[in-house]
Amino acid sequence: MSEFYSQLWGHLCSPSRIVTVVSVAILLGITGPFGTFVSLNIFERLVYWSAVVLISTVFVHVVKVVIDLKFPKSRLVEKGIGLCRHADGNIGACP
Repeated sequence: MSEFYSQLWGHLCSPSRIVTVVSVAILLGITGPFGTFVSLNIFERLVYWSAVVLISTVFVHVVKVVIDLKFPKSRLVEKGIGLCRHADGNIGACP
């Protein structure tokens, strides 16, 4: 379980990821897509979109860490799920 948390923390706390999450949250908070521009003021939009972006980011990385732990590098293709681990460490479709 500690391996799970250490990998998750490593994925979430990279400086580029933090800058990306904050930038996307600010952009969405200012532009107010999906009707939030009309229904929420700027502060409410920033809080709302920051929560949406943060929760989405955490969810995606929890799934990624679970897949990494459940299916180590050498077993991804053997399981027949059609995914390969690329040289950069990301999981994606097999070439």
